[in-house]
Amino acid sequence: MIVAAKIALRFVVGLLVFMAFAAMLVLGVNLTESGDEGPDEPQYPSGRALDLLELERQIINTTNKVRSDHGAGILSVDENISLIARNHSEDMTVYGMEHVIKGKDATDRALEAGYDCRAYRGGGVMSYGFRENLAEYPRIELFLTKNSSWIPVRYHVDERSMADEIVEGWMDSHEHRKALLNTHNKKIGVGASVVVVEDNGWYSERFFVTQNFSECD
Repeated sequence: MIVAAKIALRFVVGLLVFMAFAAMLVLGVNLTESGDEGPDEPQYPSGRALDLLELERQIINTTNKVRSDHGAGILSVDENISLIARNHSEDMTVYGMEHVIKGKDATDRALEAGYDCRAYRGGGVMSYGFRENLAEYPRIELFLTKNSSWIPVRYHVDERSMADEIVEGWMDSHEHRKALLNTHNKKIGVGASVVVVEDNGWYSERFFVTQNFSECD
């Protein structure tokens, strides 16, 4: 009788556990381990977001390397120009990739920021000499599905790879290449901004970059 009672008790306990488990499933209770982030939280490719200041630095380094390879000379970095470029990139996150936003082009923005640069072209001709390249690039370029999950299979692992592709894109465009390799350029400033959205369970970064050149010493 004692054995039978123990068996019956175990059956009742097991039934209660099963019913409780079923109720949790019906109510949608999270059965994963406790913590701030569950296993389905969005992630960044390579485990981290890209750093904007490092991306700007890498773009400048790659630009100067390309200029050196083509005999165009190394440019010095002007933080005032970078600030102008950075502000424009911020605007592009709202208005899209445009040279003219709110009726102002690169020269207008420079003058508004107090950067009044007039370069002498010879023969009595003066020019503001302020050039601009723009770029809009996603970090994740291609997803594939695996076991019903989206996996990024082509993306930029770091700031250097992103910078190299941005500069390569400019070099593949006649007008952008002309601005980048112009031998009248003396200073450079680069500003980047980013929009982050959730895409297929991943944090997808879309970068807006402004590159400005000045002919002033």
